[in-house]
Amino acid sequence: MVTNLIKPVIFAVFAFLVSQFSFTAETGLSLEQEQLLQQLPIDQQSSIRLKIQQANELNQEIGDIQKEAITVTSRPKVKILSAEEKEEQRIRAYSLIYGYDLFASSPTTFAPATNIPIPSDYVLGPGDVLSINVIGGSIPNRQLEIPVERSGSISLPSMKPIGIGGLKFDEAREIINERLNTEFIGSSATITIKELRSMQIFVLGDSYMPGSYTVSSLATISNALYISGGVSEKGSLRNIQLKRDGKLIKKYDLYDLLLRGDTSKDVRLLPGDVIFIPIIKKKVRLQGAIRRPALYELKENEKISDVIELGAGLTSESLPKASELNRVNRGDGVREITNIDTESEEVLSMLVQDGDIINIPSITDLSEVNVELSGQFKFPGTYSVRNGEKLSDLIKRCGGFTQSAYLYGAVFTRLSVADMENSSYQKTADDMETAIASAVIAGRINSEGIREVGGFISRLRDARSPGRLIVDIDPINLEADPEKDFYLENGDRIHIPIRKNSVTVVGDVFQPSTLPFRNSFKTKDYIEKSGGYRWGADRGSVFMVQPDGQARAVKGGIWRRNRSDIAPGSTIVVPKSTRPFDWLILAESITPILSNLATSAAALAVLDD
Repeated sequence: MVTNLIKPVIFAVFAFLVSQFSFTAETGLSLEQEQLLQQLPIDQQSSIRLKIQQANELNQEIGDIQKEAITVTSRPKVKILSAEEKEEQRIRAYSLIYGYDLFASSPTTFAPATNIPIPSDYVLGPGDVLSINVIGGSIPNRQLEIPVERSGSISLPSMKPIGIGGLKFDEAREIINERLNTEFIGSSATITIKELRSMQIFVLGDSYMPGSYTVSSLATISNALYISGGVSEKGSLRNIQLKRDGKLIKKYDLYDLLLRGDTSKDVRLLPGDVIFIPIIKKKVRLQGAIRRPALYELKENEKISDVIELGAGLTSESLPKASELNRVNRGDGVREITNIDTESEEVLSMLVQDGDIINIPSITDLSEVNVELSGQFKFPGTYSVRNGEKLSDLIKRCGGFTQSAYLYGAVFTRLSVADMENSSYQKTADDMETAIASAVIAGRINSEGIREVGGFISRLRDARSPGRLIVDIDPINLEADPEKDFYLENGDRIHIPIRKNSVTVVGDVFQPSTLPFRNSFKTKDYIEKSGGYRWGADRGSVFMVQPDGQARAVKGGIWRRNRSDIAPGSTIVVPKSTRPFDWLILAESITPILSNLATSAAALAVLDD
């Protein structure tokens, strides 16, 4: 009897689970979960929904969503290489001739454009289709499509065949119009090419994929090279040969196209043409303070000036008078290094030999470090920093500070620090979205909670840290304690504000505000003047961002002494209690993050002065 009662219950539960699964099969979320996500901004909804779907292992559904969402083509992410991969890539790049990477992504099929303008010197042949529009005369107006036959002629109605094979397009048009006017007085025709013929050519020698290829009759040497995958890593880029009927017709230097954009020597092919790629014979390495250092293929009788031109010339940091020529002495079987002046006409006219290495050193003392000084410096502006120059040296060079300078509130920002902090914000926001996804699945979050955390995630996503570092910029302190002095980096910025007579209160108070500084005021006095704590404030975690950027807890440590020496320009931060978010894995890290955001806000406020 009991068994009979249990069976319907099991069946009902099973039916309920099936119905729930059928509902969530498409979205991966239940109705309650979807309603919770509606409390978040749209971008967070998408991100958290994706994480929930991943947690439920709905890989196929996720793949479908991603396919539907892709509307643009994004650049691939940069692959992070291991030390071994970097070394392997460096060795390969060191031995690779410049220009080989042009063919790194050759097409697997070739579909030449057929609607491009036909040049007047295009040679007609069997397989081309002409579009002829006959106008006037005794013949009715007609639109004809006439192919060029194997004999090289075309046949118009009521006319004898006209031989145009092997003629240029302009010549063929004149002959056709003359014949029309003779046969039908007053007739003329507009003639275009409707379809282009295909032809067979051969790519041989040290090609990546030697063989026979069918190409358009407008194909050129570079087209044929591209569709065949280019040259092999032993093939020549600068001595490519075009052969026709066993005779050498043209030598093609691909560097003309790569380095100069010159297509004048990129001739069109004819049926049966052979593109032969010989093996590379000579090469030269150009390195150091050159705009395009690389290993280059060398042609016969090229000079040092020609090689420097291949490398796009010397950089502004180069030391041409201290250049070196590293050359093989075949008689002694050793390499010899000779000092040369690459500005000398005599040196520039020297012939380069196979295996030469030309090295142009750079001026090591030339610094690219620029630092911006703003605010209460005597001579603010952007300064180029010399090698070995520290903060104290730069302060002396700019004349020191004005009488209004508030050194305790100095703001020092660094790009590398900003990048690290911004990455940290994004990582924390992503982790919090993962925590929300877990809480939604487990049913441990309500609408109010998800809105609160969603707002915090939005702040993290939008936050941009100026990259403030805490520094002591007082020249007296720098001289007394050399450890406080430091070297500068490119993009550093130092701002010295005017002394402020105010204290700012932000966070979970009723009226966040900036209040006049009072020497007798304590932290609680400023908070009371800002309306007092809100119900959700975490009174035990109040902290202060001092003018120099340091964040200190108001309760605990030195603040237990009830010190009232709050410096002008300080910011008091009242964080929101994290107790309602005990489900959140990162709840304990919210307060330190708020401290970082407040420090950034204080720095930006000073910089905006």
